[in-house]
Amino acid sequence: MCSRETAGTAPPAGIERCIARHGRSPDELIEILHALQHQQGWLSPQTLACVARGLGLPLSRVLGVATFYHLFALQPPPPHRVGVCLGTACFVRGASALQQRLARRLAPGWVLEQLSCIGACAQGPVLLVDGQIAAPEAVACSDEVS
Repeated sequence: MCSRETAGTAPPAGIERCIARHGRSPDELIEILHALQHQQGWLSPQTLACVARGLGLPLSRVLGVATFYHLFALQPPPPHRVGVCLGTACFVRGASALQQRLARRLAPGWVLEQLSCIGACAQGPVLLVDGQIAAPEAVACSDEVS
């Protein structure tokens, strides 16, 4: 939508408002990308192009930042996610075995992810199920994660 071919086309209102809220400053690129991902769930190629044009940056710079930081999602999110914390405390308490069991029991529509420490070490091993911390026992009761 904001490619060179549509240079006269204004970016979508949500993107434009976000860029304006950050003062149209290229120094705010990471914050703008973070805010847009929070709004949209991911950063589409169109969103990245609009941000580049809105900030007067080359698309390569915006793509470079978006691909460098692993927390930026460049693909639409799956319907459901379950992440296994593999930080040291969780790992020594059996997170790897838990991850293997979950991989065998995952229902269609779910994606299994590996996570670095999520800061719930005292509860380890822990899962992040659709963004919420869960104990493995909460999942172990069913035959399938669904």
